[in-house]
Amino acid sequence: RLVEAAGGLETLLEASHARARMLIAALRDGEILVGPGPARDRLEDVIGLFEGYVDMGGELLRQRRR
Repeated sequence: RLVEAAGGLETLLEASHARARMLIAALRDGEILVGPGPARDRLEDVIGLFEGYVDMGGELLRQRRR
């Protein structure tokens, strides 16, 4: 998927967030396939990493728009 940078940082970050949210949803869907243990822990860590990225990016966008 191509994203035009004509809208500046906001456009790029919003597009990246949309992709990250889709990935988070897919990873969450896969949680039922992974039993308790180290693999599940790693999966939760990866989900947390992407959720943190989206949260921080969202905060950056809110600050920039003020």
